[in-house]
Amino acid sequence: MGGTKFFGIGIAWAACVLALLLVVETFFTSVAWAGDKKQENLFQNPSFELGEANWFLWVEAGVATFEVVEDKNAPDGKKVAEINIVNPADQRVEFDQFNLTIEKGKTYTCSFLMRSEKSRNIISYINHREPPWTVYGGKIWFEIDNEWKEYYYTFTMGSDTDPNSGLVLQLTARWEKCPLCSINGYVWVDNVKLYVGKYISLRQAVKPQGKLATSWGTIKGSL
Repeated sequence: MGGTKFFGIGIAWAACVLALLLVVETFFTSVAWAGDKKQENLFQNPSFELGEANWFLWVEAGVATFEVVEDKNAPDGKKVAEINIVNPADQRVEFDQFNLTIEKGKTYTCSFLMRSEKSRNIISYINHREPPWTVYGGKIWFEIDNEWKEYYYTFTMGSDTDPNSGLVLQLTARWEKCPLCSINGYVWVDNVKLYVGKYISLRQAVKPQGKLATSWGTIKGSL
């Protein structure tokens, strides 16, 4: 009789623990989904796991190529975009994605992971994809080096909703007094995001300094 009673208590205790675990799991699953929804990425194929789909390389002059390659050190997934600027010819080389809708009054954050074979200056912006090519939030400058870093900027859409917007990552250009604006070499890109709201790091909370966040190597090493 005593053994039966103990066995019954054991089953009851196990059932309580199981129920508690289910509640905890449901809670954290809900939190996770809430975070995902809050940071819904508006870009398609953001980490290039689907190859070159949805991404375009535009070369004003000179020679540049784009392909998706496997990289054992890829920050997100197994693949990265690789742009080889063979001859910039002092003209624009852009890496773009189109077909975005930017809604009036909403605040957006654009972020991307990038590194470059040689130190270079780039510009990133969101704009209307036909004349007059209106830029929303300004053109943002970054200096890129050979270490994976996350770069980002935040802007509020002050114009009317635009269903024909796109991202421009301008990798070369012809500006005076900018020695790093038009050089050759490889550039790698990964995990490109555009979402509604202020900047959020899912890896580690990093306070932006200027427009440059903590390097990916530092973040990854701390996990």
